Amino acid sequence: MKLHARELGVDAGIIIICDEVYFDQFGVREDAGMGNVLSEQFDVVPGKYNVEYTILQTNFGTKVKAKGELNITSGKVYVGDPCYAIDPLGWDKFLKDTDMADCPAEGTTILSEMGGDGVFDVDIILTKRKD
Repeated sequence: MKLHARELGVDAGIIIICDEVYFDQFGVREDAGMGNVLSEQFDVVPGKYNVEYTILQTNFGTKVKAKGELNITSGKVYVGDPCYAIDPLGWDKFLKDTDMADCPAEGTTILSEMGGDGVFDVDIILTKRKD
C-alpha cells in the first residue's frame, strides 16, 4: 500500500508514523492534529507492517529513505509531528519513553532525518507482514 502525506508541519523536529491509539497513553490534545492540516490520517487494515519511507526534500537539500515497522490495531495510521497530537502534560512522558525520540516504541516509526522543523512530504510504502 502506498501513502503520500503532504505538507506535514514539523515543530519538534520529528515525524511519527503510528496507530492513532498510540497517543492515548500520553493524553491526546483537544485540538489534536488527527487529520488536520499539520498531519494526515489514513485508513489501513489492522495488522503488522514493514514501513519504507522517503522524504524527497529535507532541510539539507537531500533525499532520505529509511525503514521501520508498524503495528496497527485501530485501522487508523497517524503521520505527523507527535507534538500536535500529544497533550502538553504527556509530552515529557513521550520524550522519556522514546529516549528523546531516538528509540521509537515497538510498532511505531520516528523520522528525524529531515534536518529540523519545516514542512515536508513523506512517501510511505506499507507491506503487510504475515506474522
